[in-house]
Amino acid sequence: MRRERIAEHLRDMGIEVTLMDTTGVDVFPVIKEALTGDYDVIAGTVRLGVPIGYTLSRVLRKPFIGSVSDLLESQDYLSVPVYRLMCFVEWWVLKRADAVFFAHPKSYEDALKRGIEGSLVRNSVNYDAFADPDDEVLEEAYDILTDSGVDTEKEIAIYIGSLIENGYFGEIVEAAKQTPDWEFVFVGTELDVDMSQLVSGVENAHFLGEYDHELMPGFLHHSSAAFCLVDNEVPLKITEYGAAGLPTLGYPGKLKSVFSEDELIYVEPEPEKISEELQRLSSDPEYAQKYAENLRDYARENRWEDVANEYYESMQKLTEGDHS
Repeated sequence: MRRERIAEHLRDMGIEVTLMDTTGVDVFPVIKEALTGDYDVIAGTVRLGVPIGYTLSRVLRKPFIGSVSDLLESQDYLSVPVYRLMCFVEWWVLKRADAVFFAHPKSYEDALKRGIEGSLVRNSVNYDAFADPDDEVLEEAYDILTDSGVDTEKEIAIYIGSLIENGYFGEIVEAAKQTPDWEFVFVGTELDVDMSQLVSGVENAHFLGEYDHELMPGFLHHSSAAFCLVDNEVPLKITEYGAAGLPTLGYPGKLKSVFSEDELIYVEPEPEKISEELQRLSSDPEYAQKYAENLRDYARENRWEDVANEYYESMQKLTEGDHS
């Protein structure tokens, strides 16, 4: 999602951008495209995109931009030996890249310790789209909510994004049972969680499934609060929640390195705690407004067009001279 948003704004600036996947056998079309296309710059994202992109850039004598959108120490599905090898290769490449952009403060700080001078460009938001959604988006999202059985007369607490194992969705659904005055809505792709099964039989919990990203501003506009109980530094969804003006419940972990206790409502992932915070948001408008405004201020300062502009300026500098 991050690279799609950046590419969208680069195209608006007149840059032709080709996005390709480097997973598995998809790497062969990437190699062919790079060798036959007329490109001025090659960029690669972690994980495989970094070494593959760098190799192609050296072969073609083109500048290379490394884009670190995920934490390098994230092991994901890799075995320990493969993980260690990938980390070594990634840092080796980033040391030699012509420019590097980091989404996470920790990766940026680790790079500085290794003598790598990069730029910190956090996950951001198409601010205007979320702060002031189009009428068509609002209407379509509303129709989907009502057709899915959501009571839009009640306050809605929402989660958008991938439904992963460490998102505490079971606890959130248990909180729904304790908070009948709220509707709980989940929008996204089931990855490690059977969300349909979790909400089954819970009258005020609804799994809508996956929808185009263009509809997310509409879903958020019709909501009163949002969840992000994922232990990540800068999830994409938080800036979107902020731009939409939603007070957000966050997991008290890595998020604290970026967001203050005046920007996110940090809550332990326990049903009772989640329910208590939502009830407070209902009963204390000033409390809700404080968190909504503070997170919106953060979102206002972190826009995708500004991130894309940093990439644009870097590309201009890299293509001014001879980088062979």
